[in-house]
Formats: sequence, C-alpha cells, structure tokens
Amino acid sequence: MKSFLLISVVAAISLQADAIFKDTASNILSTLADKISLKSDNKSSLTTCECGRSKTATTRIINGVKTTLDGPFSSFVQVINTTDKRIRCSGFIVTPQHIVTAAHCAQVFGTTPASLGVVAGNPFYEYRTGKTTKYTQKIDVKQVFKANYTGEGNRANDIAVLVLAEPLEFNQMVSRACLPKESEDLGGQPGRIAGWGGIVDDALYLEDQITEGRVTILSAEKCNKYWQLIPAENPKQICVVSQRRTQQRANEGDSGAPVLWYDESIERFVAVGVVSYGLEDRSFNYPRVNTKVAEYLPFINSIVKSTSNEQTCSKR
Repeated sequence: MKSFLLISVVAAISLQADAIFKDTASNILSTLADKISLKSDNKSSLTTCECGRSKTATTRIINGVKTTLDGPFSSFVQVINTTDKRIRCSGFIVTPQHIVTAAHCAQVFGTTPASLGVVAGNPFYEYRTGKTTKYTQKIDVKQVFKANYTGEGNRANDIAVLVLAEPLEFNQMVSRACLPKESEDLGGQPGRIAGWGGIVDDALYLEDQITEGRVTILSAEKCNKYWQLIPAENPKQICVVSQRRTQQRANEGDSGAPVLWYDESIERFVAVGVVSYGLEDRSFNYPRVNTKVAEYLPFINSIVKSTSNEQTCSKR
C-alpha cells in the first residue's frame, strides 16, 4: 500500500513538473514570438509603407549570376514594346499603378504610351524563352510623364513615370521599391544592379534571364572627374562603377533599371538611381551615369498624387 501511495505521489509530482515545464516553455516561445513580431513591427514602422524588403540574404552578392525576382529585385519590371513584345528597357515599381524608368525609354525607337507595356514577376526574357511564372503580370501603359528631358549636354532629367492601365497585384515576385527620403551623397557605398540587357547606348545586349551584379556608388566629386558636365555640387545624377572589369555587359543594368542601395537602418533596399547612360568603349571600368532619384521625389510624387490614390514608400 505504501509503495502504491509513493508511486502515486511521484506520478503526481511528475505530471505537475511536466505541466510547469510546458507552461514555461510555452511562455518562453510566446515571449520570443512577441519579440520577433515586435522587432518586425518596429522595422516596418520605419517606412511609410511596405517596400524594398529583402527575402534573401543581403550579404551574398555574386557578379554575373542569373537571379530571380524575389527579394530586392521584386520591384523590377520589363518595359516592352507591345507590338513586337520585345524588351526596350527596365523600370521599377513605386506603387501598384506607377513605374519609374528612364525618360529616353519612353521615346526610343519611336515608342509611345499606346505601344508601351510592362511585364512584372517574370525573371525570363519571355519573347526569346517562352517562359513565364505563376506571378507574371502584363499590363499596358496608359500615360507617360517625363521630366524636362532633352537628351542634350549631360542628359539630365532622364526619368519618367509610367501610369499603368490597371494596378499590379503584389506577391512574392512583385512588390514596390523604397524611394529615398532625401538627397545624400552615398559615395563609396555598395550598390546592386540587375537587368536583362535591354537598350544600352542604342544597342541591344540581351540575356535570357535577369542577371545581377554589384557596383560602387561614386561621390559627386569623383563622378565630376569622369564626367565634367555633371556638377560636383548638388548633382542630379550619380555615377556607379562595376566592381569587376570582366563583369557581363547585362550586369551594368538596363536603361531605366534601378540602382539599389541597402539602408541598414531600415533593413530595406532603396532605389537611389535610374540607369541612364555610359561609354560604349570603356564599359566595365568607366563609371556609368544614373539619374539621382532623390532629386526627383517632388516630380514622382506629384504624378502619383494626380493620377491615383496611391502613395510611394520611403523611410519615415
């Protein structure tokens, strides 16, 4: 009888201990989940809306590799001629209904709003490969708004906003880019760039799948040493240089593609430049010129506001 009572007591203590352990473990897991959620919420609260989040490791940047459109490149789109379905340039999503690209992309080869469209969510050059993904979306361009671009001198103001005929649906491979909050000199900072090739200096360099590479953003002073027409103070353009001289041509980015910079304070990729032009004969070790997005925030936001109820996203 004593043995039976002893066993019962031990069993009761064991059950109680097990319950306490489970309770404690549950509390710990709950606390950890709350902390993780809080951390995530804290990061999300640092931007005006969801944008530029990387779903892949931010430190693994490999030049010349084929990539996909999740993570930092999910804001990329192909700007196509709807007549022949060929890529003319790239661009990037700033709202579900607005794409930023280079101004010359809206007029090269005589394209007009009626013959422009965008393809989002497809890392492949569909015209050549026939491949699509379940995320692929094709939408016509309804309106084109260009800054005061003439193509003369230092080719400043090479930026345009495309208004889509209908909004994009965001998903794993389709999302918006963060825009800069303000203008700053990011000289010496690393950047990421990608593209299918597209129009570079009026020539075609096309890949079957989007490829990525890394660049270094030059200070305004260094940029001026290479391109004297670009002022060293308060420039509206930024220069980037490839970090590998042997990097494939497509990795220099399509015209209209964004130059992405990773802002560690918000853990987001920010579109700081729009690929504009460069020198054909010194393409790999000579800096290429990009429109500085921060200088055109009023232009971009005014178009967004006047054509929709959407808003762009940036650091708070």
